Amino acid sequence: MNVSELARQLNTTTTELYHLLPQFGFDIGRKAVKVDDRVAYKIQAAWPPLYRKWQDEQKAKYSLNANEALKARGAGEEVEKKIVPVPPAITRGFGSKN
Repeated sequence: MNVSELARQLNTTTTELYHLLPQFGFDIGRKAVKVDDRVAYKIQAAWPPLYRKWQDEQKAKYSLNANEALKARGAGEEVEKKIVPVPPAITRGFGSKN
């Protein structure tokens, strides 16, 4: 089976397929154009749960990094609140017949 056809059936890109298959235990090679049909069927059977697990790990990783960044930024500095006057040119009679 062609790698691009396999990627299309799995609703992913060929680049992502080449990147993730070794992590999932399938080594087809970085420059492979075709995959043996038996291997393709094994990939199709194993892909949904493995891909879902990988997505969950990525979400957890990025949300953890985002939370750490927010905590680091919030802990080191206090938010300064100040009132900024709005120039009269902006507030002057918008929509009125002045």
